[in-house]
Amino acid sequence: MYLAAEQLLQHLQSPAGLGVDPSKVILFGQSIGGGVAVEMALRSFGTKLILLSPFLSVQAMAKSAFPVIRPGLWLVSWLVKDKFDNEAKAGRVPVPTLVIHGTEDGIVPF
Repeated sequence: MYLAAEQLLQHLQSPAGLGVDPSKVILFGQSIGGGVAVEMALRSFGTKLILLSPFLSVQAMAKSAFPVIRPGLWLVSWLVKDKFDNEAKAGRVPVPTLVIHGTEDGIVPF
């Protein structure tokens, strides 16, 4: 997902591609897309970041969605390549960020 997003943003901004001024690019991510948007911001794409119902990490989502398997979640970390660890990356995001999340979201915990 990261590679596809990076290639898209490079094409968007490249003079040989769409030629969009990089200063006009605002990143947006919803739910799992928030993980991709955060990573793209860390890779110096975009001048602003909007996150709609982002989650902390894949592991945090698994804990919330499947509380019965909490003891075995160490295995999830080992098996999952992209952890989308937004919580660990949040402090390093170099652009102004707007986070929108509701307390009644039935899928992504607040």
